[in-house]
Amino acid sequence: MIIPIWSYGIEIWGSTRESNLSCQQSYQSKSLRMIAGADWYINNECIHRDLEMPTVREKIQNISSRHITRLAAHPNDLAACLPLRRAYIRLKRADPLDLPSRRTRIPG
Repeated sequence: MIIPIWSYGIEIWGSTRESNLSCQQSYQSKSLRMIAGADWYINNECIHRDLEMPTVREKIQNISSRHITRLAAHPNDLAACLPLRRAYIRLKRADPLDLPSRRTRIPG
């Protein structure tokens, strides 16, 4: 129920800082722990794997890679060249086009 809400516009806000993504991941892990009735000593990775639920970062990578694939096949030439263009370099920030290759880690 929550995934469609926070996945809306993920191509843009998915490039946020790690601390913001960690907050989303912590909320997801706590919710899954309550749903599954898991004890405190069970690892979050085990809960995600057993419930077959992707982590926040995995979802970001999945959606953003599909977005880049759709852009590359777009009939509009200007939209199709967007994944190839880097308008400027941002320091200490993730580029939305780099989201599919961003590292994944589950906190806790």
